[in-house]
Amino acid sequence: MKRIKWLALALLTGVILNSAVARAQELGITGGLNIASLTGHPYSSSRDGLIIGGFARYDLAAGLSLEPELLFSMKGASGTVNTLGTVPVSVPKTSTLTMDYIEIPVLLRMNLFSLPILPIGFDIFGGPDFAFNVYSKGKSTVYYPAGTEIVTTDESGNTRPFDFNIAVGGGPHIDLGPMTLGVEVRYTFGTGHAFRSGAGDWNNNVWSIMASAGF
Repeated sequence: MKRIKWLALALLTGVILNSAVARAQELGITGGLNIASLTGHPYSSSRDGLIIGGFARYDLAAGLSLEPELLFSMKGASGTVNTLGTVPVSVPKTSTLTMDYIEIPVLLRMNLFSLPILPIGFDIFGGPDFAFNVYSKGKSTVYYPAGTEIVTTDESGNTRPFDFNIAVGGGPHIDLGPMTLGVEVRYTFGTGHAFRSGAGDWNNNVWSIMASAGF
C-alpha cells in the first residue's frame, strides 16, 4: 500500500510538472538554507538543512505571476534537555529530529517596484505549500556519568504523511538578459500538527534563505 501511494504521488507530480513546463513563461532552479524548528517541541533549538528544487512561472498581469514549485526540504529540530536518570539526578540528553519533505508550494508573486535605470526589482509572495513527509528519524545522545548512549528511533509511524503549510516572503531580483537572478527570505509555517494524535502537538516552522535563477 505504501509503495502504491508513493507511485501515485510520483505519477501525479509528473503529470502536473509536464503541464507546467509546457505552458510556463519562465523555468528555474532554486535552493538554499533551512533553519527549521517545531513549535511546542521540548527541544527548542533549530535544525539547519538544505532546501532545493525548481519552479515554473506564469505571467498573470503586469507585475503579477503564479509560481508553482517542487522542492526537497529538510526540517526538524534539535536541542539539549535534562532528563531523569535511573537515580534522581539530571542526565543531559542531546536530540536531533530529522524530518524531510517533498513540497509543492503554489505562490502568488508580486513585483513591488523596479528601478527605472537598473534592471533591479523587489518581489513579495505568498501561498499554500503542500508537503509530503518522506523521511523521519530521531537520534539522541544521553550523557550518563559512566559514559554515553546513542539511541536512534524511526519516527515515520508517528509523523503525519501530509502537512499543509503557508509560505510568505520576499527579496530582490536582477534581470540579466534571458536570465533572472533572485535572492529571498521565506517563512513557511505548518497549519496543522506534524505528528499524529498523541505523539505531540508540534508544528513545523521554517525560515529559508534562498537564491534562484530563472530562464
